[in-house]
Amino acid sequence: MLSGLTQEMSVEYATVLMTSVIGTYTLIGGLGATFYVSFFNTALICALMLVFVVRVYDDPGDVNNPLGTRERYAWML
Repeated sequence: MLSGLTQEMSVEYATVLMTSVIGTYTLIGGLGATFYVSFFNTALICALMLVFVVRVYDDPGDVNNPLGTRERYAWML
């Protein structure tokens, strides 16, 4: 199949050309996917940290929580 697509090219040149095209496509696509996944993971971690902080510092329904209200937190500081 390679010889039929590249009749006027040498086999070595066609192999290097195909390898470079596939490698470049993978590199660009791989880097893009890495950036998207990194952004999603960072957004997920920030959201979970925000939920955790709100749950720990502002939970007025739990009477055993020493940091249940803003007034108690200010008094402890």
